[in-house]
Amino acid sequence: MNFEHIKRQIKRQFAIAADEADACLYRATGKSVRFSSYQPAIMFEESENIFGIAHHYILPDGYDDWSLEREIDYNLRSLDDKLDLLDDLAVLNPELLELDYDRDDYEDVKNILYGVTSAFNLDDIQFFLNSGDTPSSMKKRYVEAQAYQSALDIRLHWIPAPKTLQKIAVAMGKDENWRPEAPHYDQGEQSWIKSCRTYNASDEVTYADVAGP
Repeated sequence: MNFEHIKRQIKRQFAIAADEADACLYRATGKSVRFSSYQPAIMFEESENIFGIAHHYILPDGYDDWSLEREIDYNLRSLDDKLDLLDDLAVLNPELLELDYDRDDYEDVKNILYGVTSAFNLDDIQFFLNSGDTPSSMKKRYVEAQAYQSALDIRLHWIPAPKTLQKIAVAMGKDENWRPEAPHYDQGEQSWIKSCRTYNASDEVTYADVAGP
């Protein structure tokens, strides 16, 4: 029995059900439980006057980021529908063909589409696809991003890929080989990170513990 295949199928069915439920709510009330199109990388560029962090994709005629995200949420609900859109986007943006993902994975395809409407660069999209949503991967992503935020005195509203974090550091005048020191956490942050640990993790939360060499 292929348990990985079964897990993917269950995950896909839950994701489809969530989209269907939200679409029903939107059609009945005009309201959605989802956020509107959110582009934190562009917000960061504008606030810090640093550019080349976000990625601006060419969208199909008649769509902007907001309307395309609504189309993804409420009209293109099946995997096949979403794949058709992704293939159309890849014609307009051939760089999307560089992404490594499972075309049979509903969540992968949907997250790439959201990455496009959110204007995330390819490294950030691939990083999210690869990282997963396990407690240990969440902890690693959070701690590494927090280290850069603290050292550079910036505010990030998303968790960028390591390449993007380093690109931000270089744009702010750091050497290409520079890396941040471990950040300081208040009690609330410590509690949040510890809640993301695996059972065999140590009690001490450090940047080196999760960031690696």
